[in-house]
Parts: sequence; C-alpha cells; structure tokens
Amino acid sequence: MYRSLVVSVVLFSMIFCFSSCVSHEETISTSVIKLPMAVQEAKNWFGDQEEFIVETDYILSRGKSITKTINWENAVIYNDEKTVEVEVKYNNHWVPVIRGETTQSEIKDKKSFAFYRLMLDKKVDGDYETFLLKYFPDEENDNQKRLDVNNYFSLSNKFTGEIWMHNWEEEFQKGWKIEHGKIVKTFIKK
Repeated sequence: MYRSLVVSVVLFSMIFCFSSCVSHEETISTSVIKLPMAVQEAKNWFGDQEEFIVETDYILSRGKSITKTINWENAVIYNDEKTVEVEVKYNNHWVPVIRGETTQSEIKDKKSFAFYRLMLDKKVDGDYETFLLKYFPDEENDNQKRLDVNNYFSLSNKFTGEIWMHNWEEEFQKGWKIEHGKIVKTFIKK
C-alpha cells in the first residue's frame, strides 16, 4: 500500500511538472495602421521602402551622408483624393542662408525650424508626379510643421520664409518667398 501511494504521488508529480512546463502559444498583437485608400494607393505606387540615401554630386563631394525617411502615417489628401502630401524627415539637411546669417547658432535655428514633404499627384493614367517641398520658415511658430497648418494648398498667415520645390533626385525646380502666408516672389530654375 505504501509503495503504491509513493508511485501515485511520484506519477502525479511528474505529470504536474510536465504539464506546467508545456508552453502555450501566445498571440502577439502588432498595431497595424490602416492608411486612407488614397495614401495606400500612392504608397503602393511609390514602393514600400521608407528610407532613402540622398546622393547628389554636391553631397558626395562633401563626403556626407544624408537620409530621407517617408512617414506614410502622417499624410493629408487633397484634390478629390488625387494629391497626397506626406511628411519627410532628413537626418541632416542644409538650409538656405541669407548673407549675414552666418553664425552657427542662426544656421542651427533655421535647421530646427525647417520641415519637408513629399507630394504625389495622381495623373490620369494612374502614375504619379512626385516632388519634394522644403519649408524654411524665418522663425519658429506654434504648430507650423503640422500638415493641416502649412501645406501645398494652404499656408498659415504666420508663415514667413521660403518654400523650395525639388524633384525626388533633390534637383531644385522652383521656389517661393512667403510673407504672412502669401507668395511675394517666385524663384525659377536657371
């Protein structure tokens, strides 16, 4: 009797031990952000890559590395869902300097004020025309980097500075001098 009790206790202990060691699959939930249809279509056309190395003759001659990153989750849609404007971040970027703005502090401030966007404009054939907008405000204002405050179709009356348009390869196309949200001068490619 004693022996069968010991065997039963040992068997029960082994079963309990093995059953508690078995791992159960845990479901891991990842947050998937559902993009609006127009943004998703533009992203599908553009491609899944979100980070790009900028390689221009100017940058390569300086031996610097610049990366631009597209933030598809921060986008706005216009023009009956034919135009998508997406936030772009640069790890390092130049800013236009006006004669007299030569101190490192002034340049650092101007860099911190700047913000960048990728524009995708859907054509009739389903392809997209793409270009970059580079916003260079003269001073910092609340919320000026928000897409709903300053964008291709609407500028805040607090925005004063320059906006430069480049193609995806970083070649200047044209630009505008802005004062209080209004265009006062246009620059064109020479």
